[in-house]
Amino acid sequence: MSGEERLDVAVVGAGIFGMSLAIFLRDDDEARSLKVFEAAPRPGGTLGSTRRNGYVWEHGANGFLDNVPHTKDLAIRLGLEDRLQPAAEAARHRYLLRHGTLHPLPTSPPAFFSSRLLSLKGRLRVALEPLRSYRPVPDDQSVAHFARRHLGQEAADVLIDAMVSGIFGGDPERLSLPSAFPKMAALEREHGSLVRGMIRKKKEARRSRAEASGGPAGPGGRSHSFPSGLQELVDAAANHLGERLVVDTDVLSAELAEGGWRLRLEGAPDVIATELALCVPPHRAKEILAGDRELASLLEEIPAASIAVVGLGFERRRVAHPLDGFGFLRPWKEPGRILGCLFPGTCFPEHAPSDRVSLRVMTGGRRDPAAVSLSDDELLRVVLDDLRSLLGIEGDPEEIEIRRWPRGIPQYELGHEKRLARLDTLLETRPGLALGGNGYRGIGLNDCVRGARELADRLGRRSREA
Repeated sequence: MSGEERLDVAVVGAGIFGMSLAIFLRDDDEARSLKVFEAAPRPGGTLGSTRRNGYVWEHGANGFLDNVPHTKDLAIRLGLEDRLQPAAEAARHRYLLRHGTLHPLPTSPPAFFSSRLLSLKGRLRVALEPLRSYRPVPDDQSVAHFARRHLGQEAADVLIDAMVSGIFGGDPERLSLPSAFPKMAALEREHGSLVRGMIRKKKEARRSRAEASGGPAGPGGRSHSFPSGLQELVDAAANHLGERLVVDTDVLSAELAEGGWRLRLEGAPDVIATELALCVPPHRAKEILAGDRELASLLEEIPAASIAVVGLGFERRRVAHPLDGFGFLRPWKEPGRILGCLFPGTCFPEHAPSDRVSLRVMTGGRRDPAAVSLSDDELLRVVLDDLRSLLGIEGDPEEIEIRRWPRGIPQYELGHEKRLARLDTLLETRPGLALGGNGYRGIGLNDCVRGARELADRLGRRSREA
C-alpha cells in the first residue's frame, strides 16, 4: 500500500508496560526503528495524576513498593532519582473494617492474638495452621479454597477476602491462587504450611536485610511516589521516547503480512512491523486480532473487573479519625458497598494541603459491577454513607475527583495458567507477535515494569537470532 510505514517494532498501548518496553528496546539498540501507538490523547493508561487546589489525585495506582527494584530502577533510568518520595512512616499502618469498626491490622503474633479482628476460635484456628497436615492439592485452586484449608472460614472471610478486594477488586472464590498470588502458592508447595513458610521467609529477609514479601497484614516494602504523583513517571517516560510515542492514534486491526504484521490505523497510513507487541488489555487485544479467531477467542476468556474511584478532600477539622495509616479495606460480608479507602495525604503529605485531608475510595469490582455505572451523585452518596460514621466526617467534601475504569482490573480466575499456556503455544505459530500488559502475569506497577524488561530481552534475543 502506498505510503505505508515500515518499523522493526511496533508497540500498541502506551500504558506503563508499553512505554517501559519501548524504553528498554530503544536503550538496548538505538538503531532499531520503533514506535508506540496510543489511542488516547495522553499516555499512561490508568497511571497518572491530577493536581488541583493543592491536592494530588492519582488516576490508578497510588504508588509502588521498593521491595523489588523494577519501578524504582526505571525512575532512576529516567532521571527521577531526586524526585523519589518514600511514603511517611505512618503509611505502614493499615486498618480493616470488622463489625462496623476500624481495627488496626496486626503486624506481629502478640498483636494478632490480642486483636478483635477474629474471634478467639478464629485466632486459634490460624495459630494451629503450622501444626496441621494438608493433602496435596491440584495445580490450580481458588484463593478462597486455599484460605479455608489453611486459615479457616473466618480468616478467609475477613483477612483474605479483604486482601483480594484491595488488590484485584475480585472474588476469592473465582481467583486462581497460583496465578493471582504465586508467592502464597509457592509457600504451600515448598513448606506445606503458609505460616511456617512466612516465618521462614521473614528470617531469610532479616538475614539479607531485605523486606519480607508481605501477606494478609499488608505487602512488604515501602511505598514510593513523587511530589506531583505518578504523572511524573508517565511524563518522564514520554519525554524519553520523544517522537517514537504517537498518541491519539487508534490501531484498528493487525494481521500477518509479508514482512511482518500489518497494522491498520485510524486516520493514518498502514504500518508494517517486523515485530508487534500488543501491550493493551486482553479485551482490546482481542478486538485488534479479531481476524485470528482462535487467538481472539482465547483472549476473550480473560475477564476484568470494573472499578470506580472517588477522591474526596476535606478540611482537617471535618474528619475526626486521625487517618494515621495507609487506609482501610472492607471484607465483603461487612455492611456497606465500598471496597476500601486510602489516606493519600497521610502516605504522601505533599499530596494534600497542610490543613486538609484527602481520601481515595474504591467501589465496584467483580462482585458489584453495577457500581461503575452509577451517576456522580449516586457514587458520592454511596461513598459518604459508608464513610461518615467510620471516619467521623462532618459536612461535604470541598474537592471531588471521580474516575471510572470499566474492565479496569484483569481477573486471574481459575484456569488462568492453562489459558496462558495455550496463548504461549498459539504465539509460537504467530512469528513476531507478543502480548504484554497486566492481563497476564501480574497486575501491579512493579509487575508491569518487570514484565516489560523480560519481554524486551526476549525480543532482543529473537532479533539477534533472526
